Amino acid sequence: MLTRGRAVEARQAHNLEVVGSSPTPATIFSDSKLLCLAPLILEKHCYCARIALVAKLLTPTNMPLTDQPVKGMYILEEGRVFLLQERKLKTQGRQGGLIILKLRALDNGQILTKTIKAGTKVEYINPETKEMQFLYSDPTGSYFMDSVSFETIMIPKDVIGTYVNFLKEGDSTLVMMYEGKVLTVKENSSVNLTVVESEDAVKGNTSNTATKLVTVETGYKLHVPLFVKKGDVLKINTESGTYSGKAS
Repeated sequence: MLTRGRAVEARQAHNLEVVGSSPTPATIFSDSKLLCLAPLILEKHCYCARIALVAKLLTPTNMPLTDQPVKGMYILEEGRVFLLQERKLKTQGRQGGLIILKLRALDNGQILTKTIKAGTKVEYINPETKEMQFLYSDPTGSYFMDSVSFETIMIPKDVIGTYVNFLKEGDSTLVMMYEGKVLTVKENSSVNLTVVESEDAVKGNTSNTATKLVTVETGYKLHVPLFVKKGDVLKINTESGTYSGKAS
Protein backbone atom coordinates (compact mmCIF):
# COMPACT_ATOMS: atom_id res chain seq x y z
CA MET A 1 0.00 0.00 0.00
CA LEU A 2 1.39 3.41 -1.05
CA THR A 3 0.88 5.84 1.82
CA ARG A 4 0.47 9.61 1.64
CA GLY A 5 4.02 10.00 2.97
CA ARG A 6 5.50 7.71 0.34
CA ALA A 7 3.53 9.50 -2.38
CA VAL A 8 4.95 12.84 -1.26
CA GLU A 9 8.48 11.43 -1.27
CA ALA A 10 7.99 9.92 -4.73
CA ARG A 11 6.71 13.17 -6.14
CA GLN A 12 9.41 15.27 -4.55
CA ALA A 13 12.06 12.84 -5.79
CA HIS A 14 10.90 13.58 -9.33
CA ASN A 15 10.68 17.37 -8.98
CA LEU A 16 6.90 17.55 -8.48
CA GLU A 17 5.11 20.19 -6.50
CA VAL A 18 2.47 18.59 -4.27
CA VAL A 19 -0.81 20.50 -4.05
CA GLY A 20 -3.38 18.47 -2.14
CA SER A 21 -3.30 15.14 -3.94
CA SER A 22 -2.78 16.50 -7.47
CA PRO A 23 0.76 16.58 -8.85
CA THR A 24 1.82 19.56 -10.93
CA PRO A 25 4.71 18.78 -13.29
CA ALA A 26 7.66 21.14 -12.95
CA THR A 27 9.76 19.57 -15.69
CA ILE A 28 9.41 17.48 -18.81
CA PHE A 29 9.66 13.86 -17.74
CA SER A 30 11.88 11.31 -19.41
CA ASP A 31 10.68 7.74 -19.99
CA SER A 32 12.77 6.53 -17.05
CA LYS A 33 11.17 8.99 -14.65
CA LEU A 34 7.70 8.00 -15.85
CA LEU A 35 8.56 4.38 -15.19
CA CYS A 36 9.58 5.28 -11.65
CA LEU A 37 6.20 6.97 -11.16
CA ALA A 38 4.25 4.04 -12.63
CA PRO A 39 3.46 2.36 -9.26
CA LEU A 40 1.98 5.60 -7.95
CA ILE A 41 -0.08 6.15 -11.11
CA LEU A 42 -1.32 2.57 -11.27
CA GLU A 43 -2.28 2.34 -7.59
CA LYS A 44 -3.97 5.70 -7.06
CA HIS A 45 -5.90 6.34 -10.26
CA CYS A 46 -8.55 4.69 -12.44
CA TYR A 47 -7.81 3.99 -16.11
CA CYS A 48 -9.11 7.33 -17.51
CA ALA A 49 -7.38 9.32 -14.79
CA ARG A 50 -4.12 7.47 -15.46
CA ILE A 51 -4.26 8.40 -19.15
CA ALA A 52 -4.97 12.05 -18.31
CA LEU A 53 -2.19 12.15 -15.73
CA VAL A 54 0.41 10.64 -18.06
CA ALA A 55 -0.59 13.13 -20.78
CA LYS A 56 -0.21 15.94 -18.28
CA LEU A 57 3.21 14.73 -17.20
CA LEU A 58 4.36 14.60 -20.82
CA THR A 59 3.14 18.14 -21.60
CA PRO A 60 5.93 20.76 -21.62
CA THR A 61 5.27 23.56 -19.16
CA ASN A 62 7.52 26.20 -20.71
CA MET A 63 5.63 26.71 -23.98
CA PRO A 64 4.23 30.25 -24.38
CA LEU A 65 0.44 30.52 -24.17
CA THR A 66 -1.91 33.45 -24.63
CA ASP A 67 -5.64 34.07 -24.29
CA GLN A 68 -5.34 37.23 -26.40
CA PRO A 69 -4.29 36.09 -29.89
CA VAL A 70 -3.68 39.05 -32.21
CA LYS A 71 -3.28 39.49 -35.94
CA GLY A 72 0.23 38.64 -37.10
CA MET A 73 0.87 36.11 -34.33
CA TYR A 74 2.26 32.68 -35.18
CA ILE A 75 0.05 29.96 -33.68
CA LEU A 76 1.36 26.45 -33.03
CA GLU A 77 -1.18 23.64 -33.20
CA GLU A 78 -0.55 19.90 -33.50
CA GLY A 79 3.01 20.56 -34.62
CA ARG A 80 1.96 22.93 -37.42
CA VAL A 81 2.59 26.67 -37.56
CA PHE A 82 -0.18 29.04 -38.63
CA LEU A 83 -0.12 32.78 -39.29
CA LEU A 84 -3.08 34.53 -37.67
CA GLN A 85 -4.44 36.72 -40.47
CA GLU A 86 -7.67 37.88 -38.90
CA ARG A 87 -9.37 37.82 -35.49
CA LYS A 88 -13.04 38.58 -34.85
CA LEU A 89 -14.94 38.61 -31.57
CA LYS A 90 -18.52 37.33 -31.56
CA THR A 91 -20.61 37.96 -28.44
CA GLN A 92 -23.13 35.41 -27.14
CA GLY A 93 -24.78 37.18 -24.24
CA ARG A 94 -24.55 35.28 -20.97
CA GLN A 95 -22.76 32.38 -22.63
CA GLY A 96 -19.68 34.50 -23.18
CA GLY A 97 -17.96 35.42 -26.41
CA LEU A 98 -16.38 33.47 -29.22
CA ILE A 99 -13.21 34.34 -31.10
CA ILE A 100 -13.12 33.49 -34.81
CA LEU A 101 -9.58 33.02 -36.09
CA LYS A 102 -8.58 33.08 -39.75
CA LEU A 103 -5.34 31.11 -40.05
CA ARG A 104 -2.92 30.44 -42.91
CA ALA A 105 -0.90 27.23 -42.62
CA LEU A 106 2.77 27.90 -43.29
CA ASP A 107 3.45 24.40 -44.59
CA ASN A 108 1.05 24.49 -47.54
CA GLY A 109 -0.69 27.89 -47.57
CA GLN A 110 -4.08 26.42 -46.62
CA ILE A 111 -6.56 28.92 -45.16
CA LEU A 112 -8.48 27.68 -42.12
CA THR A 113 -11.10 29.17 -39.84
CA LYS A 114 -11.17 28.16 -36.19
CA THR A 115 -13.61 29.24 -33.49
CA ILE A 116 -12.61 29.20 -29.83
CA LYS A 117 -14.22 30.43 -26.62
CA ALA A 118 -13.06 33.81 -25.38
CA GLY A 119 -10.38 33.26 -22.74
CA THR A 120 -9.15 30.01 -24.27
CA LYS A 121 -5.38 29.86 -24.28
CA VAL A 122 -3.56 29.06 -27.52
CA GLU A 123 0.07 28.16 -28.03
CA TYR A 124 2.22 30.51 -30.07
CA ILE A 125 5.83 30.81 -31.17
CA ASN A 126 8.32 33.59 -31.86
CA PRO A 127 10.10 32.47 -35.06
CA GLU A 128 13.71 33.30 -35.69
CA THR A 129 14.56 35.48 -38.67
CA LYS A 130 17.41 35.07 -41.13
CA GLU A 131 18.40 37.64 -43.73
CA MET A 132 18.50 36.23 -47.26
CA GLN A 133 18.66 37.59 -50.78
CA PHE A 134 15.63 37.12 -53.01
CA LEU A 135 16.73 35.58 -56.32
CA TYR A 136 13.66 34.86 -58.46
CA SER A 137 10.28 33.13 -58.61
CA ASP A 138 8.91 30.46 -60.92
CA PRO A 139 5.58 28.59 -61.05
CA THR A 140 6.79 26.34 -58.22
CA GLY A 141 7.88 28.92 -55.67
CA SER A 142 10.33 31.67 -54.72
CA TYR A 143 14.09 31.20 -54.29
CA PHE A 144 16.33 32.84 -51.72
CA MET A 145 20.07 32.65 -51.04
CA ASP A 146 21.87 32.75 -47.72
CA SER A 147 24.52 35.44 -48.23
CA VAL A 148 26.89 33.71 -45.77
CA SER A 149 26.67 30.03 -46.74
CA PHE A 150 25.35 30.68 -50.29
CA GLU A 151 22.77 27.98 -49.67
CA THR A 152 19.64 28.38 -51.79
CA ILE A 153 16.19 27.61 -50.42
CA MET A 154 12.78 27.51 -52.07
CA ILE A 155 9.53 28.58 -50.42
CA PRO A 156 6.47 27.09 -52.20
CA LYS A 157 4.18 29.36 -54.18
CA ASP A 158 1.16 28.54 -52.00
CA VAL A 159 3.08 29.54 -48.86
CA ILE A 160 4.38 32.87 -50.21
CA GLY A 161 0.93 33.67 -51.62
CA THR A 162 0.29 37.11 -53.13
CA TYR A 163 3.29 38.59 -51.32
CA VAL A 164 5.40 37.38 -54.23
CA ASN A 165 4.08 40.45 -56.10
CA PHE A 166 6.15 42.68 -53.82
CA LEU A 167 9.47 40.81 -53.82
CA LYS A 168 12.18 42.57 -55.83
CA GLU A 169 15.06 40.54 -57.25
CA GLY A 170 18.33 41.17 -55.40
CA ASP A 171 16.70 42.69 -52.32
CA SER A 172 17.42 41.42 -48.81
CA THR A 173 14.47 39.67 -47.21
CA LEU A 174 13.90 38.31 -43.72
CA VAL A 175 13.03 34.60 -43.80
CA MET A 176 11.12 33.16 -40.84
CA MET A 177 12.43 29.94 -39.30
CA TYR A 178 11.32 27.64 -36.49
CA GLU A 179 13.43 24.82 -35.09
CA GLY A 180 15.70 25.02 -38.12
CA LYS A 181 12.82 24.75 -40.60
CA VAL A 182 12.01 27.50 -43.09
CA LEU A 183 8.47 28.84 -42.68
CA THR A 184 7.96 31.83 -44.97
CA VAL A 185 9.15 35.41 -45.46
CA LYS A 186 8.48 38.18 -42.98
CA GLU A 187 5.87 40.36 -44.65
CA ASN A 188 6.07 44.14 -44.52
CA SER A 189 2.79 46.02 -44.32
CA SER A 190 3.88 48.24 -47.22
CA VAL A 191 6.63 48.36 -49.86
CA ASN A 192 8.07 51.03 -52.15
CA LEU A 193 8.24 50.09 -55.83
CA THR A 194 9.05 52.05 -58.98
CA VAL A 195 6.62 52.46 -61.88
CA VAL A 196 8.11 50.99 -65.08
CA GLU A 197 5.04 51.21 -67.33
CA SER A 198 2.14 53.63 -67.26
CA GLU A 199 -0.97 53.91 -69.40
CA ASP A 200 -1.80 57.31 -70.81
CA ALA A 201 -4.60 59.14 -69.02
CA VAL A 202 -7.86 59.48 -70.93
CA LYS A 203 -8.07 62.99 -72.39
CA GLY A 204 -10.68 65.16 -70.73
CA ASN A 205 -11.12 62.85 -67.73
CA THR A 206 -10.71 65.16 -64.75
CA SER A 207 -12.69 63.16 -62.19
CA ASN A 208 -11.07 62.97 -58.76
CA THR A 209 -11.79 59.23 -58.67
CA ALA A 210 -10.36 58.48 -62.13
CA THR A 211 -7.49 55.99 -62.19
CA LYS A 212 -5.21 54.28 -64.66
CA LEU A 213 -3.25 51.03 -64.70
CA VAL A 214 0.51 50.98 -64.08
CA THR A 215 3.14 48.26 -63.78
CA VAL A 216 5.83 48.36 -61.10
CA GLU A 217 9.31 46.84 -61.22
CA THR A 218 8.21 43.43 -59.88
CA GLY A 219 5.68 43.06 -62.70
CA TYR A 220 2.72 43.76 -60.43
CA LYS A 221 -0.08 45.88 -61.92
CA LEU A 222 -2.33 48.20 -59.94
CA HIS A 223 -4.64 51.19 -60.38
CA VAL A 224 -3.32 54.61 -59.42
CA PRO A 225 -4.39 58.26 -59.76
CA LEU A 226 -3.97 59.86 -63.19
CA PHE A 227 -1.03 62.05 -62.11
CA VAL A 228 1.26 59.06 -61.47
CA LYS A 229 3.88 58.65 -64.19
CA LYS A 230 6.69 56.30 -65.19
CA GLY A 231 9.65 56.54 -62.78
CA ASP A 232 7.52 57.45 -59.74
CA VAL A 233 8.14 55.42 -56.59
CA LEU A 234 4.87 54.23 -55.07
CA LYS A 235 3.98 53.09 -51.59
CA ILE A 236 1.83 49.95 -51.88
CA ASN A 237 -0.24 48.28 -49.16
CA THR A 238 0.80 44.61 -49.34
CA GLU A 239 -2.33 43.27 -47.67
CA SER A 240 -4.77 44.85 -50.13
CA GLY A 241 -2.34 45.34 -52.99
CA THR A 242 -3.52 48.92 -53.44
CA TYR A 243 -1.87 52.30 -53.96
CA SER A 244 -1.21 54.20 -50.71
CA GLY A 245 0.55 57.23 -52.14
CA LYS A 246 3.92 58.30 -53.46
CA ALA A 247 6.93 57.24 -51.42
CA SER A 248 8.51 60.15 -49.58
